[in-house]
Amino acid sequence: MTFLACVLLRRDVSSLGSWVWLQAILEEDTGDLSGALNLCNDILSLMSHIVEFLLECFVHMGTHSGGNDDDALRQKDIRALRRQIGQVIAEVCSCETWVYPLQQQLLLEQTKRGTAWTWTFALSSPSLTVTVLRAIGPACNAADKPSLDLLSLLAQRAPLALQENEGHTAEGSLTFSVISTLHGATQVVSEKWKRELETLQSQKKQTFQPPLDSQGEVRHILTVANSILEAMTHVYRASGIWNKLCCERGAGENLLVFQRKSAMNKKKIASTSKINSKIFQHFMMQMIQIQTKMCDDNGNHDVMGSEDEPLAQVMTTSSLTTQMGSFGVSSLWTIIHDACTADCFSKVSTANEISTILQTLSHTASICPMLLAGSIDILHHTCRALLSIATFATDHLRLGAIHTLVTLLGVHQVASMLQEYPHVLSLCINGENSIIQNNDHQGQNHQSLRGVIQICAENIVNGVDEDVDSWSQSKVGLYEDVAHSDDDDIAVFAQELLEDFLKHAGASKCLSSVFELVQTLLDMNKWQASRGALCMLEVCLVSAPYSFSRHIPVAIETALRLSSPEECVRVQFQAIQLLAELCRVDEIKSETSTFGEQTEKLGVKNQYGDRIISTLTKAMRCCCAKVVGHACAALSAFCRGSNSTETQDEEQNASKFLILPHLSDILIAITSGPLSLDMAEHADVFTRAFDAISCLAYVVKESFAEFYQQIMPGLRECAIYGLKKDFYGNYIEGSRAEEIVLLRGGAIETASVVGQAIGGSNGLFNYDANYFMELILSMLTRHESAKDAPTLIPVDQLMTASARIASVMKDEYISFLPKMLPHLLRILKEAADVTITDGDPNSIGQESEYDDDNGTKSITVAVPGMGVKNVVINSIRMQEKCQAARAIHEHASGVGLAFGPYAEECIGVFLPLLSYQYSADVRCAVAQALDPVFESACEYSSKTTDQSHISVPQKVFSPIVMGISKQLLEEEVDDVETVFALSEAMSNISYYAFIHTKTGVRSCMTCIDAKQFVSAVMQVYDKCLKRRKYMIEKVLAGKLDQDQMIDHNKLLHVQSEILTCLVDCIGYALKTLKELFVPIFEELIFPFFSPMLNSSGSIDSKARLGAICLFDDCVEHCGQFAATKYGRFLADSITQGIADRDLGIRESSVYGIAQLARHSPPACLETYAENLVQYLIDIAKEGAEKAKEDIEHIRLVENSVSALATMTLFKSSQFSQVSVSKTEIMQIFLANLPLKEDCDEAKFNHEGFCDLVESGQINLEESIERIMQIIGEIADALNDGFEIATKETYTRLAGIIGALQSQVDNALLQQYFSNLTADAQHGIVMLMGQSG
Repeated sequence: MTFLACVLLRRDVSSLGSWVWLQAILEEDTGDLSGALNLCNDILSLMSHIVEFLLECFVHMGTHSGGNDDDALRQKDIRALRRQIGQVIAEVCSCETWVYPLQQQLLLEQTKRGTAWTWTFALSSPSLTVTVLRAIGPACNAADKPSLDLLSLLAQRAPLALQENEGHTAEGSLTFSVISTLHGATQVVSEKWKRELETLQSQKKQTFQPPLDSQGEVRHILTVANSILEAMTHVYRASGIWNKLCCERGAGENLLVFQRKSAMNKKKIASTSKINSKIFQHFMMQMIQIQTKMCDDNGNHDVMGSEDEPLAQVMTTSSLTTQMGSFGVSSLWTIIHDACTADCFSKVSTANEISTILQTLSHTASICPMLLAGSIDILHHTCRALLSIATFATDHLRLGAIHTLVTLLGVHQVASMLQEYPHVLSLCINGENSIIQNNDHQGQNHQSLRGVIQICAENIVNGVDEDVDSWSQSKVGLYEDVAHSDDDDIAVFAQELLEDFLKHAGASKCLSSVFELVQTLLDMNKWQASRGALCMLEVCLVSAPYSFSRHIPVAIETALRLSSPEECVRVQFQAIQLLAELCRVDEIKSETSTFGEQTEKLGVKNQYGDRIISTLTKAMRCCCAKVVGHACAALSAFCRGSNSTETQDEEQNASKFLILPHLSDILIAITSGPLSLDMAEHADVFTRAFDAISCLAYVVKESFAEFYQQIMPGLRECAIYGLKKDFYGNYIEGSRAEEIVLLRGGAIETASVVGQAIGGSNGLFNYDANYFMELILSMLTRHESAKDAPTLIPVDQLMTASARIASVMKDEYISFLPKMLPHLLRILKEAADVTITDGDPNSIGQESEYDDDNGTKSITVAVPGMGVKNVVINSIRMQEKCQAARAIHEHASGVGLAFGPYAEECIGVFLPLLSYQYSADVRCAVAQALDPVFESACEYSSKTTDQSHISVPQKVFSPIVMGISKQLLEEEVDDVETVFALSEAMSNISYYAFIHTKTGVRSCMTCIDAKQFVSAVMQVYDKCLKRRKYMIEKVLAGKLDQDQMIDHNKLLHVQSEILTCLVDCIGYALKTLKELFVPIFEELIFPFFSPMLNSSGSIDSKARLGAICLFDDCVEHCGQFAATKYGRFLADSITQGIADRDLGIRESSVYGIAQLARHSPPACLETYAENLVQYLIDIAKEGAEKAKEDIEHIRLVENSVSALATMTLFKSSQFSQVSVSKTEIMQIFLANLPLKEDCDEAKFNHEGFCDLVESGQINLEESIERIMQIIGEIADALNDGFEIATKETYTRLAGIIGALQSQVDNALLQQYFSNLTADAQHGIVMLMGQSG
């Protein structure tokens, strides 16, 4: 009964804090401040009485639970009851951290009534936690397990309360008092362990076997050791949360802050339940962020291990880490090591305790890794303890120990320590086989520790299902891409661990050990060993493609040999898997990285493509359906390659030429192999075959038209397989088996890919496109009208297919648009499917769990004042929102202008989803969809006469970009995919607004909005720069191997693209507002960017590039005043920039010369003029000596020509009197025309060219043919849509041609004309027609 009372009381207390806070707000909003304050006081008093009573019970039970009169069962019951009482005490203390700061805020509010107020967690502790800690301190010091568990719960449930400062230093806080207590407990346990171990060893010598009645004390000591470790973990993490909050407050934001205006709240409050729900879910997501996002991509899993936050960095090296790790952790490791290696008691009997300790270690490694690696000695002890478990513990614990070790090594600081101390790294790689054993182990019956590689290899080989026949007869698995079945979990897990270990430890140091084991396995002539060897080769390839590149020939030959039909199907399957992976990582693009290192291209497909294709087509005739399906998947990988957006076109072209000669044979193999199987039995194989066909069509494009009639009828049949029609011809029911449902969806998607590949120009796809659209619409209508009805075709595949069809049909699709859009918008409008229930305290801090059956993700968090909550999110709903947004993106892109009438409605649905807190994928998809939707709105606005549509761009532009910029501030800077997607969309939308504003479509921000927008963008820019600085310093430190360098450079490249997008956003705002932007430039841009103009201001060349570009734009667009004021800063910068190693800096510097010469006073460039002119000549000469298609850096050359002409040739030139020959400059200028890279620069220079011709400064007799060539090429380019000249210039060019006709002999003119290029001749003919 007492136990049940504790459970019920804890449940009630857990929700008390949030209820008090809500009631206080409602009373305060009605003007009853005293009522709110009295409520807080009453509740705090009640909490104090509860804790006082429960604490007395807790301590009393602890002092009277021992003794000879108490049997073991009663002691166990008392410990369980004390734990329940402890949980209630911890919940009350947690609740107090919710109520106490509200009370303090209300007290302050009495003195400043009527002003806005902010509620936060108080940065000083309430008193209850202090009372509890002082009461249980002696028992904790004596290693009393329930007291230690209560301490752990306090740190977990009321983390900020531990930061009570009793002095003026961090060492005076409660945290450090707690640490001292934990040290005492560790010492007690350590001494007990030594005594018990000595006793057991002595007894064993006498009896020659472990004493049976001694196991209980051993297990008890291990459970207490685990409680100490748990308490250390949560105390350490509590300090981390404190630091996180302090850092957030320093940045002007607090993750645990609610802000509101009293006056506004009075209008918003409609009902208690509505407010409670809104606040509850908002605060819940904040707690998920702070409790689960304590890590970045570099493995800084807790804020105290993050090198990016100054306070956290201080704490990492402070006495907190030293005190917690130096004695406590090392002593615990000794106990764990002894428990695994000692032979004086049964290890089976302690397996459960070791398993529990291992779970705690894994949790610690995830949330506060530096506790386990605060110094090299602690790290060494940690590695030895975990390897002890992995070597000596029972089988089911070994990989768990390796997982914990790999998690720990994933932290950047730990990985760096390993590089500095190779003996520890060597221990992890090879165990004690590679190091000299310590004297500590001499004289003992000691077996050497094994390393990670050997342990993983053993489990990869031995952890598979031995029943080959059962494996081969099982289903392929809809999402299976490795040799995996229910009984292969151990092998797959070991493979994943080995891959992560190689990445973290540095593959270059590990590959030799792996290859040695691979060769041993290949020589064993057992299918398990051969399969394991292939798995390990795949791991090496994925984790270290650069280091593995020299072994490609051997790996290829091994995979091709073992994919033979004579091999065991499990080996054959794994060999095909390796071939697929070799194709996926083939493109390590050969280019110069951020710091000049050359990376390599593996060249797998180029060298071995024919043999790989032949092997895969043969495998499609295998008797094992799993091998057949996997061959299809490997063929898809061959077509897709690396899937890199940067090399996508290049890869497609390469794959196209490799596949085309074999395309007919491949399709025959697919139709006679996987597609000849029984569809009902092997729908999963059909799905894989469809994917292969899609990839083939995507790569060969229009060349697939030859095989269209061979493939499309089968796809149409499969799309409706097993469906039944009603009286009206609508499909109403059919097989609901998942593989059949996906078969239909795969068929529809493949049909749309094939149609998109061949295009709509030949008319082949028209009939089928209409057929599939009718099917798609009928399925979506059925889904909407009967939401509970079973799915016949996945909605996301229907939406994706419709989008592709829209891109093919274009204008012919318009009739489907008003039917399709409501379905897509309905999905986007659906509320998030999120449920919040009471959670299990034991699940706090664990990774989110995914439920395959229900498509949900769940995570458990501790919410102050609310208790432990389990948050369940329907991830399928998120995926459907993503697909709906992407479908709208494709629809808007496909039909263009015709989408305009629907743009405003779509944007209205999209805007709230920009801050959709449950899914970054949804936010990205929505932001990217806004890009073509906004463009269609602008285009339609310029064509329509409907005033409601004309005003749409102006109405929506500011809310869109402001919404994206605000969301960017909330994103984690290390989530580069999300940040890039949002930044790119914002940049594109800003560009469309700028372009259309120039053509008369109003879509710009006010100056006030622009200032807010630029401020937000610059904050994001600053966060990215700081992150890049940290990463660049890591690269420059020289501690990364080539594979790690490649990964870093890829990340740095994406970050540089983000910076470019952000600078472009500011630039478009500047160009749109022009002189109106000067105050913003003065207040925000200049102070931030001016220090970066020179190389001394930043080690990041991309930061310098952004600064130069913005100053270029300012001089060009912001008027004479700005050009004069800021031109001198730009001039000083470009004299360095023109010689910089970064091409972008050179290009922007040369561009800046042109703008300064055009808009700034002569004094800006006067000092540098002679040298600059000569420098520009040296660059521009390349354009006079080579064809433009042969010039590598054509933009730099054309910018130099423009700057050179601006400075010296035109009538407005400020430096026409330089000492360099004018004739030489004129020849270089004419040889480079026409300019095409920058349309604005081209327009200016082509206008200047007309001035030079009309004023007679160009000698017609010497240059007439060149003049005709230039004029003809300009006219032809204009006809092709390149806006490189204004209408006025075009008219002047026609006049020049007319003048030549009247001034030059016709025969001579015909001779000159015959010498022109075909394009120039075409342009001259058009101009002659106009002049005539």
